[in-house]
Amino acid sequence: MAQKPFTFVLISDIHFGADKLHNGFCKKLSSRALSLVRYMVNRINSELRPSFVVQLGDAIEDEDAETDEENYSTIIEAFKPLTMPIYHVVGNKEQVNLSLDHVNGSLNYPKLYYSFDSGDYHFVVLFSLSRSEGEISIDETQLKWLEADLGLTKKKTVIFLHHPLDDQDLSESFWFEGKPDLCFVAERVSVREVIARSGKVIAVFNGHVHRNNLQFHDDIAYITIQSLVENLTEKSKTPSESFAVVTLSKAEIRVEIEGLNPEEYRIGLQ
Repeated sequence: MAQKPFTFVLISDIHFGADKLHNGFCKKLSSRALSLVRYMVNRINSELRPSFVVQLGDAIEDEDAETDEENYSTIIEAFKPLTMPIYHVVGNKEQVNLSLDHVNGSLNYPKLYYSFDSGDYHFVVLFSLSRSEGEISIDETQLKWLEADLGLTKKKTVIFLHHPLDDQDLSESFWFEGKPDLCFVAERVSVREVIARSGKVIAVFNGHVHRNNLQFHDDIAYITIQSLVENLTEKSKTPSESFAVVTLSKAEIRVEIEGLNPEEYRIGLQ
């Protein structure tokens, strides 16, 4: 029997909170985030109907502990009307003023890194710890867990996390040009080695960089998804409304990024 295409939706860098100026203009339209999430939930339920949704982290824009607790709870609640599972990735903004215990309690997860099966595929969510602006890490314990988890599955696997594991060029990045320590997982080479050795991972998806990007390491696709609320030009005050519909089939991975910054990637599989 032919394998049926399998779809899921990715939404990244929601940054719910107050608008802030960056280099003199409002680059993240955070005040629009909640209405956009509610719109997306309705559209996903009525039109897209994927197998599941993944929220790729930075759900809030950090302000202070009390505000961040309230905003994080509000965003998590906004996804609950979805009629399919929602899986949350933790970004760096959730770690500025909130304890990991609080985040974990809000999500009701045993750990902030975990895996699950859906359809004919295996999926892994990684947690990139952001202790400070220049220290993004995946520790040895999680790396060993990842290697063991990949060893146990026989299915093709997709990985999600907030920070990039690739080495994409940051020379035209508004947020991270000249600042790789604020962007990449420090142990990314070691993590990529575990991923490549498994022979099972077909794609890795992340947010954080606020742009669309496709990079390959060891013939594995590493894909960055644009922020939902990114203001794309100085003159505009319109969020990108970006989200991705990913379709997996035996022959290819198709990534359709919709919104004002559309992109399509079609990655052949052997």
